[in-house]
Amino acid sequence: MASRAQEPIIQARPRGEKRRGNLSLWLFISAVLLSLITVPFYLLRPRTQTYLLRSFETATVNQGDLTDWLRASGTVTPKLERSVLAPADGVLAEWQVAEGDEVTAGNPLGVLSSRRLKEQLSEAEKELRAAELALDKLRLEQTGTLRASGLELDQLQTSLSKTEAELSVAQRLYDAGAASRNELVAAQTAFSNARAGLNAKALEQQDAGLASELALQEAQLRLELAKDKLLGVQIKEAGLSLSAPVTGRVMKLALAPGSALQEGVLLATVASSEELRAIVKIPEAQSSRLSPGQAARLRVSNEEHKGSVLSVSPNAEAGQNGPVVAVTLGFEGDTGDIRIGAAAAADIEVAKSENALYLPRGAFLSTGGERFVYLVEGGAATRTVVAFGLVDGNRVEIKDGLKAGDKIISSSYEAFKDRETIELAPEGEIK
Repeated sequence: MASRAQEPIIQARPRGEKRRGNLSLWLFISAVLLSLITVPFYLLRPRTQTYLLRSFETATVNQGDLTDWLRASGTVTPKLERSVLAPADGVLAEWQVAEGDEVTAGNPLGVLSSRRLKEQLSEAEKELRAAELALDKLRLEQTGTLRASGLELDQLQTSLSKTEAELSVAQRLYDAGAASRNELVAAQTAFSNARAGLNAKALEQQDAGLASELALQEAQLRLELAKDKLLGVQIKEAGLSLSAPVTGRVMKLALAPGSALQEGVLLATVASSEELRAIVKIPEAQSSRLSPGQAARLRVSNEEHKGSVLSVSPNAEAGQNGPVVAVTLGFEGDTGDIRIGAAAAADIEVAKSENALYLPRGAFLSTGGERFVYLVEGGAATRTVVAFGLVDGNRVEIKDGLKAGDKIISSSYEAFKDRETIELAPEGEIK
């Protein structure tokens, strides 16, 4: 008898196992749904519990004039810098000052030596002496020439007078029949020749006088040129003793003693202290708020000075925290002992609000996001939207939302800034 094929054995599931698995799944889904409902409800449900602020500070809205100051820092600079140049080729013998020294106009700075300038001085002195001698010689020659010409003219004039007398006698004799025609003609010819000789000599003397005058002027010009040349060399020689061109501060000494130099090379720079300025740097984004003429306060060495904006650079330059613009400020009145290069702090007036409402600055500004305050009304404080304006030191302008005399909480809002109204403990205020 053939054996029956082996059939798979199927075990029966224990009673109730499927039901327990479904129950667990159902409980998990129910828990998720419950959390999705209850959590938002908890977060979004109206808060009915009152917040009691026990410790706080208050401030009162006052009224007064406010100024918006733009603060910047920089250095004191001169309006004018003068350069000291070498008057001639030579060698720098010594400096009598150091960089940073304060000097008065005309004070000695240093000394140069120049062999070439000494040679030029000697040559100029010789040229001047030669020009003086040439002029003196020409004057003597002209005097002698004039004297000789004068004698010749006198002789010719005498000869003319003589021939004129002889012609008169010959004419009377000829008229009386005592002289021949030839004798009269001979007297007439002698007179004409004497007169022509005198005229020719006079013209010659006139031409000689003009030539002599031109020669004299030329010699005089040579003398003046020689004098100017000598004076120029003497000025250069005097310039070997360097002096301060203006009252101020020695900003730079370009060469060391012993250095060879050429005429015109820069030796030193002196900055004038007679009209000082301050150059400060401001962020480029603030530069549009500035214009020439705006009032400023300048502090140098713990002393405050009045000033004003002179110019705002049209160009920006790289700064440590981004692009900056150079602003030039002028001092008003006596600058006293302010030193060039000193640090300067400036407050520039960019806006002004007269009879404005304001509050003292406090923690309420930052924790309120500069958008709202808590206005104290009796034993409670209500969140109130406000608009702030300019800041003047420790005072901030209130442009809208409050009135003079209103009292606000000025301490931090961090613990209750999401509440519309809070209660205040009667004894909690800290003055």
